[in-house]
Amino acid sequence: MKFRRHQTEDALANGKDLSRKEVDELLLSLKQQLEEVDEEILFIVERNDYVQLVQLLKRRKKLYNLITAVETSHEDEDQSKSNKKGLYEYLKNSATFTSAKGEEMIDKWCETVDKFNDGSQQSLSKTVR
Repeated sequence: MKFRRHQTEDALANGKDLSRKEVDELLLSLKQQLEEVDEEILFIVERNDYVQLVQLLKRRKKLYNLITAVETSHEDEDQSKSNKKGLYEYLKNSATFTSAKGEEMIDKWCETVDKFNDGSQQSLSKTVR
């Protein structure tokens, strides 16, 4: 698997700067390795090689842990994106609602000012007569 050269080892260790495609490739690679280890375990069980079986079981456990860690961090990222999208939608709806209410308030204010002007004009015209 190829990673961008400009990434630091720390960034890779923390899973930063990995694209969705790279994460999917990593998961696929880990799952393929897990299948290979499972096949080797079956073969080793038939051969009754206890030492190699213990080594393969440790490797399989590490692969399970890696897969779980990658999937968990990936789910956290998806949840974060979902939260951001929800916040965006909430703010957008709030802005739309506020804008609509603001327009209603402006319309009511304009109507009130027009009524006041009409009333003032009528009072002035009666006073002038």
